[in-house]
Amino acid sequence: MNKNFKSILVVNFGGVGDLVISIPFLRGLKESFEGCRVSLLCVARNGDILKRQPYIDDFYMTEMSVTEMMRTCLKLRKKRFDIAINLMPHTSFFAAIKVQLLLLLINAKLCAGRNTEGRGFFYDIKIEEKGMQAENEILICKKLFFAIGGSSFDDMLEYCVPSDIFGKARTLIEDECGTIKYPLIAVNPGADWPSKRWPIEKYADLLCRLTNKVPSARFIIIGTKKEMMIANELKQKVGDAVCIFSGKTNLEMLPAVIKNVDLLITNDSGPSHIARAVGTPVVTLSGPSYSAFLTYKVSSESIVINHPVPCSPCLKKTCDDMICWDAISVEEVFEKTISIIERMGNHGHNR
Repeated sequence: MNKNFKSILVVNFGGVGDLVISIPFLRGLKESFEGCRVSLLCVARNGDILKRQPYIDDFYMTEMSVTEMMRTCLKLRKKRFDIAINLMPHTSFFAAIKVQLLLLLINAKLCAGRNTEGRGFFYDIKIEEKGMQAENEILICKKLFFAIGGSSFDDMLEYCVPSDIFGKARTLIEDECGTIKYPLIAVNPGADWPSKRWPIEKYADLLCRLTNKVPSARFIIIGTKKEMMIANELKQKVGDAVCIFSGKTNLEMLPAVIKNVDLLITNDSGPSHIARAVGTPVVTLSGPSYSAFLTYKVSSESIVINHPVPCSPCLKKTCDDMICWDAISVEEVFEKTISIIERMGNHGHNR
């Protein structure tokens, strides 16, 4: 396999978490292919999460409309990339055909990707993938990395938070919450899909138990502006210990806010991956996802609470039964959270 790639395009139309998980792969490209120029193509609404990471030379973002994607691809076509690598799996043949057409427009000399259940037949270089979310994503990326001729890369999930953004986040927390006390806990009760959300009533119960056990605990509710209703409900049920940040942090600021806190409690979503990447201890609640899918090499404590049920893993956006979430009790999450707080003593991970 040609190891002299000088211009590499990485295509990742996944969410915020998918982009964060791709960091070891991007870092590996720069280390393994000496002198290469690495470009990233991603969805506009998520791209800011990686804008200041040192492993990307050129950044391209597109809206998902047909017109905008064609315009972007034709722009990229002029670059004549040595290879275009799609990091995401194919959830259907229709989705696979769309990616195939996109890569044809870009017209790189080679294209590589995941042959998810036979749907990636069009790649010049491909790795086999028999099922969705059945394996650690970074390990899948490593298989693809080997397939294109790269040497091994470090699996460590690391996100570089610029010092100026870290300072702005600390100031924002102090302005919104007052004097920072220990423990300062970020809580992410939302997720893009309703099926990936632990019930809000359970979150409220958990926070009330934590304030009773540790009266000094303060909670920052993170999320999008659309999730403000959830944050307000928690504030109403838990009281003054809750500070609402939903909709107040953009994707550039969010990792810095998470790095400033002592612990994150979250559903399986982007903030879970961000916390592990910036070195903040995290308790991740995972209902429909497969536990191996969420296991990465990180520098801080990471606990995944997941109880497999007969219908998991699944990719449903909504679910009437939600038996996977019923299996996760407030008591279990409370005990896991308290155990981390006690191991940190009377100081946070970043104090």
